[in-house]
Amino acid sequence: MLSFVRIENFALIEMLRVEFGSGLNLITGETGSGKSILVDAVGLLVGDRASQDMVRQGSETARIEGLFTLDRQNPAHKVLKNNGLESGDNTLIIRREISLSGANRVFINDRLTTLAVLALVGRNLVEIHGQHSQQQLLIPSAHLDFLDAFAEAGEFVDAVSTVYHRLEAVHAERDSLERSEQDRLQRVELLRYQLAEIRRLQLQPGLDQSLDIQRDVCQRSILVHELVHYMQHQAKRFED
Repeated sequence: MLSFVRIENFALIEMLRVEFGSGLNLITGETGSGKSILVDAVGLLVGDRASQDMVRQGSETARIEGLFTLDRQNPAHKVLKNNGLESGDNTLIIRREISLSGANRVFINDRLTTLAVLALVGRNLVEIHGQHSQQQLLIPSAHLDFLDAFAEAGEFVDAVSTVYHRLEAVHAERDSLERSEQDRLQRVELLRYQLAEIRRLQLQPGLDQSLDIQRDVCQRSILVHELVHYMQHQAKRFED
């Protein structure tokens, strides 16, 4: 049974403490009062994935802590024992820390553990049913998640996801190297063309000075030609 929840800097909540009694507990409020946020926080305590968007604006870290009371027959005891997380009594303390830096942490009975272990424990603690949860069965993209959950393949899914992202990174690096090689070959081809053009011109030392002289001669010739043309035009006017 969930008996206590403390929430800090989670979504819109700065600080909230909720204590639950035995039997039925009801939480009511207007739309937007934070009921669903409390449900989301409980979901994190039993293994839901966290995201940086859950951290309250202006804060660096969000914390959710829950106190559970287990009966002796609860299968969670076996999971805790197998992972060295038993508390010695029937109490269970779970804490999640969500950081903007991405360094999210999971604690069970004040001992650091993994999200996969928390999910194994959490399935024996709480079942969360939303108003339209059953409608997810109609969404094809959600079917694989249901299959993985039914097969209890969470750890395998995480392992495959890790390998897949590594493979994607290798493919991206390979594509980058191939593009670099293509750029190198194009550069080599351009340099070869430019070198062939230079050789075809048969350039010699002092050619730039010679060209400068020729340019000056051409410019003076143009000026002389324009001057002669002007004088001829003026002479013709006087003759008329």
